[in-house]
Amino acid sequence: MVCIAVFLLLNSNSLLQHFVDDGHGIQSQDLKNYIGESRGVTSNNTTVKTFGFRGQFLASLCAMAHVEITSKAKQEFETYKKVIKNGKVISCTKALFMRTTGTTLALTNLFDTLPVRKEQILSKKHLEVAMIIRMIQAIAIIHPNVQITLTSGGNIQVQTHQHCQTREDIATWKVTFAQVFGEQIAKFLTQMKRWETNEYVLYG
Repeated sequence: MVCIAVFLLLNSNSLLQHFVDDGHGIQSQDLKNYIGESRGVTSNNTTVKTFGFRGQFLASLCAMAHVEITSKAKQEFETYKKVIKNGKVISCTKALFMRTTGTTLALTNLFDTLPVRKEQILSKKHLEVAMIIRMIQAIAIIHPNVQITLTSGGNIQVQTHQHCQTREDIATWKVTFAQVFGEQIAKFLTQMKRWETNEYVLYG
């Protein structure tokens, strides 16, 4: 099972987000050449490698924050760290400390280059956190086979699979739904009959 942890800190003057997973990690060559950019070009300038809209999203974050990406690929021994500040790559070297296979993404000074946008977020930070919680809840329901933890201001807001003992426990979205929204709400779930049209198939 893949585990993802998200840490948020929104106080009076700063925005900090921290993401940790134990997935396959990012290969060192990809981290050096592509991660943090919307696309990358090989040495002969003929082949373009892209990470799609997810890569574009990460590139946009790197243009608006101080970003540190630390990753160890499954097939590599070393851990690598890339530092990007407001779109400029500061360094990409072997990390001082080893980590297990996976990736850590740390965002600080988010929107420092967009002070008006930052002020808007900080002025309604409780609403911003609420939207993030709802988004993480939706992701948890969509991916019941992923263990997700969201911590905001030191308090756990979302946590799935913390008490699961067997593979059967983690296989269904019903268990995840109950962990996210509570047993009292989950008990009212009913099975939906399969419904099809020319364009859609609904079931659940």
